Amino acid sequence: MQNLEESNSVVIPFEGFYSSHISALIDDEETQILEDLKLDYDKVNFKIDFVKLSKHIVEAYKEYLCDELDLDIEMSFDILFQPREYNFMTDEITVLMPIESHKKLYDHLMSLDKKITQERVNNKYKSRDGFISFWSSFVNGWLTQPLCEWGNEQSELLMPLIDDDVRPFFYDNMSCNGSISECLEYVIL
Repeated sequence: MQNLEESNSVVIPFEGFYSSHISALIDDEETQILEDLKLDYDKVNFKIDFVKLSKHIVEAYKEYLCDELDLDIEMSFDILFQPREYNFMTDEITVLMPIESHKKLYDHLMSLDKKITQERVNNKYKSRDGFISFWSSFVNGWLTQPLCEWGNEQSELLMPLIDDDVRPFFYDNMSCNGSISECLEYVIL
């Protein structure tokens, strides 16, 4: 168990369980079960353990970061937030990250081209039609703040995104290694 005083709470980049690549994989897994049982959908009640699946996602993301950045990053699952309605936001997975790992990601961000960092900040936090941001999109202001003063929104910037061309392989790998089927339960009605 990690000491909370020595860890930061960070939201990982995750597209959520609703209308996403991972929801399609869950649907595929359910369809496969129905075909194997030779039953119609209305004859089976499916239940997915989203917390357990979130823990698998955290482990897969941690492995992805270590492989992609060649950094020894530690993190552990903390909270899954699922909104009551998906009108304005989607599911969020929060991890606890030791300060040393947080610092490694911060150093990595500082080594990147500031244009790339500014583009990520603009995409996430710049006000636009239909969205008023409560955060400054002026990245130089963020980067001059000490890491210990960063909020969760700023810390989220440290988390490298899973590129669109890699995302299917990332989630398909979870499906192939049984993470999804392990979290899926069903009852025949």
